[in-house]
Amino acid sequence: RECCSFSNGEYVKEGLAELELWCDAVKEYAGSAWDELKHIRQAVEFLVIHQKSKKTLNEITKDLCPALSIQQLYRISTMYWDDKYGTHTVSSDVISSMRVQMT
Repeated sequence: RECCSFSNGEYVKEGLAELELWCDAVKEYAGSAWDELKHIRQAVEFLVIHQKSKKTLNEITKDLCPALSIQQLYRISTMYWDDKYGTHTVSSDVISSMRVQMT
């Protein structure tokens, strides 16, 4: 559960920003490393976006996290907790829709 917290998302996002700078600076050595981190980058973006409860499942799966499976999104959504601002995860309707799609 700790890995799905808002503050942990911020921490990882900062590290990814540094890594992106390095990848840009040494493209000949980094190769496709940045692209390979797509799943992690999208999961982190999901953790740190505000107003998750207003996002639709379509917005999450098509715009925000297209590389993540419904199972991965469900796991992150149900384990998410905001240890910094006390905001909520996605709506119960979105969670229900995820459950339906997983069956």
